[in-house]
Amino acid sequence: MFKKITPSTWYEILLIAAVLAVHLYAATSDAFNFPASWFTRDDAYYYFKVAQNITEGHGITFDGVSPTNGYHPLWMLVNIPIFALARFDLILPLRILLMVQAALSAGTAVLIFRLVKGTVSPALGVLASAWWATDLYIHYAMYEYGLETGLASFTVTLLVYQLWKFERTWRTSAVDLRQVAGLALVAVLAMFSRLDLVFLAVLAGAWILLRGTRLRILAPLDVLLAVISVPASFIYRLGLPEYYLYTDPAVVMLAVSVTTKILLYFLLGLYQPPVSEPFGQTLKKLVLAVSASTFITGMVMLVGAPLLGSFPRIALVYDWLLNLAGMILLRTLARAFSQNVDRSVIPPLDLIKRDWAKWLREGGVYYGILGGFLAAYLAFNKLFIGSAMPVSGEIKRWWGTFGSKVYGGVARSPLSFWGVDFNNDFNAWRPFTGWLARLGSRIGDMRGDYRVDGYFVSVLIALLILWLFILLLNRRQAVRAATQFSLPLLLIASFAQVLSYNLTGYAALKEWYWIIQPLLVVLAFSLAAGILLRPFMKYRLGQVLVWLGVTAILLPQAWTFTSVIMERMPHGVYGPGLPYLDSVRFLEENTPPGALIGMTGGGNVGYYIQNRTIVNMDGLINSPAYFEALQAGQANTYLQGIGLDYIFANPGILKAVPYRNQYALGPVIGRYGGKSLMEFTP
Repeated sequence: MFKKITPSTWYEILLIAAVLAVHLYAATSDAFNFPASWFTRDDAYYYFKVAQNITEGHGITFDGVSPTNGYHPLWMLVNIPIFALARFDLILPLRILLMVQAALSAGTAVLIFRLVKGTVSPALGVLASAWWATDLYIHYAMYEYGLETGLASFTVTLLVYQLWKFERTWRTSAVDLRQVAGLALVAVLAMFSRLDLVFLAVLAGAWILLRGTRLRILAPLDVLLAVISVPASFIYRLGLPEYYLYTDPAVVMLAVSVTTKILLYFLLGLYQPPVSEPFGQTLKKLVLAVSASTFITGMVMLVGAPLLGSFPRIALVYDWLLNLAGMILLRTLARAFSQNVDRSVIPPLDLIKRDWAKWLREGGVYYGILGGFLAAYLAFNKLFIGSAMPVSGEIKRWWGTFGSKVYGGVARSPLSFWGVDFNNDFNAWRPFTGWLARLGSRIGDMRGDYRVDGYFVSVLIALLILWLFILLLNRRQAVRAATQFSLPLLLIASFAQVLSYNLTGYAALKEWYWIIQPLLVVLAFSLAAGILLRPFMKYRLGQVLVWLGVTAILLPQAWTFTSVIMERMPHGVYGPGLPYLDSVRFLEENTPPGALIGMTGGGNVGYYIQNRTIVNMDGLINSPAYFEALQAGQANTYLQGIGLDYIFANPGILKAVPYRNQYALGPVIGRYGGKSLMEFTP
């Protein structure tokens, strides 16, 4: 017989239908809306044009001349069948892609609903999921741009959801290797949706393997503390961007520090239940372990100084102080959240004897699958493109080596370095940081002090303390929910992603890079709200009031979301004869059919232009060979070799880094939008 549909299922159906309906209105709107109001980011068109070229038999290339790998592979695979239709109509694939992004948004929201409903409460599940689906910032950064972010947010949430299901079963039933393999495959999807999610994928394996031990949470947090401490010590001594003159010794010091600390913590029994010994005994072990690690690290750095170069010696002292203070705080919190009955002690060597076979067996499956897919991807890139790593990432890291602010440059303030600068794209925690900045600004206004940064940091610290205090109100629920949500894993992976860019320098970060962070904020907020509302949910009146509150929050937001989309994607306003881009019309009027035109960027022009070809000159969607030529000052020779006819760019930009006046520019044919169309001179 038919299974009865539950209220939760009805809500999921309604949520999916509402999201798809709003986006269907946008997808069927005037063609001119798509380049003008929806798919407005150049980077998205890199995918679109490469996918179109693949389907038309030109190879994995943006310009039809040079092979490229400057994209995230899973999103490219999604784009390929869609943009096979571009040969018939350039807008039709965009209409379909808009609905694909809508489905990803709805799917992510449904997964969030199931996570929060199953761990906290249905009311907060509705609030979290509907907020995700209707928040305008989430919509812009993750879905509207047409980039890989929508797919990445879905795969990350799917991984957390699968870990949530795993968390609810492994204590009561044996873990099958097929379960581990399934989780590994979901991690592979997340990794290939955005390659910088490899840190999440790798850490998720440790989260699975170390279940049932204190190593699972404490060891990754200790690693995170050690990883943060070293660059923080250098930055405190040197400042930014001066820190980037010492990245080599900083990275070596970080590697030695992390390795020695974790080994010493393990051997000294610091991964036993926090309440299994007096805190004074734990404190002695912490002082001994941190001091011994600092001594060993210092000896390695001093001996290796002739190879590594100079480094600030005082950074070792700062690192010792930060680590010791951080470890005391971590172990204090661990004791605060521990249950008094949790006192079972397993000596380190006994733990290894007990679990080594399981770790080897399950780790071989998980990391064998993850590493196998990653190795195959890198080998494919090397064999067919010429560079194992995506050329776009290599170029942005190269840009980060310049002292100037080329394409934004490297992090230049501590807030930027740690990914919480609300003033620029070094802001991994939007829209959360935006709320805090506005609150800090209002506090400053009331005090007649307009230094927003200081109040922002104060509000951030106060909110984190408040969040921890709320969790302490119900330690049992907090620990259970945080574990089921994989919050420690998401926190560590969030900082790992940020530091992967800023530790050694990276330019041109964008708002769509950050996927784990907003999901973490949603789940963390849901957990705290669930603890606060739990006493009210015991009573019928309290439940009614909570649901009324959820409705009062969501209805205005949903109305605003729908209104904005309908206003920006109108029907029957723009006729079919309008040019999609004025710059495309300018180039088509001033160049002959078949022309090869070089541009910095050029993604949207490359997609919409007819009977001409755009060559990307910044290198993000060009070949490794062009990148090597650009570095060597031979980019002009490379472009001559492929038969370039024109350059459409700002001549001033071409004189500065990273282009360094490499190009021989001929007469100016015309100007449009701050750029000049010039003949290319060999």
